[in-house]
Amino acid sequence: MEPLMHAAAPTIVTPLPLSLRGDAAALVWGAFGRAVAPGASRRAGIALLRRCLARDRMLAAVDPCGGLLGVVALRGPGGGLMQPRPAARRMILRPWARWRDRAARLRPRPPATSDAVLDGLAVAPCARRRGVASALVIAAADRARRQGFAALRAEVAPGDAAALQLYRALGFQPAGRIRTGWRAQALVLRLPL
Repeated sequence: MEPLMHAAAPTIVTPLPLSLRGDAAALVWGAFGRAVAPGASRRAGIALLRRCLARDRMLAAVDPCGGLLGVVALRGPGGGLMQPRPAARRMILRPWARWRDRAARLRPRPPATSDAVLDGLAVAPCARRRGVASALVIAAADRARRQGFAALRAEVAPGDAAALQLYRALGFQPAGRIRTGWRAQALVLRLPL
């Protein structure tokens, strides 16, 4: 029996290549669909993401063949994972989904921060537990440091044990809680840069 070989570390590229925009949209939809476009169908949500992903704020982990393994964006004063494109939202989302989308915009937003915030960290199911998320977070921290941010923040659902374990292993420290919706709260973890 041969020993198991560990997969090579993924290559991190930024901005998100145009050729991977569709794959990234599907990956982000799979992880955050309801938060991105409440009430939208999978097809409409992915179409919306294809048009609205802020490629210049995204980092992508790719395998040696160029396949997408994971993505993350850095949210700062200029925005985060998605660019605001109201015309695309109106065109793609059905009328009832547009109503729910408007209602979602009314919910409380997290307070502003001077830290860079990890936005939309998603890893393909076939690449989980292989260091992809760690590589993306480390690359995001390096990029945030080069951009002059003092710290990197992660906002995590309290029940997301895998994410909490990842961030703690990378040196993030608890920094409180924030409201992310009408009822939802997130734990804030912070990594000084």
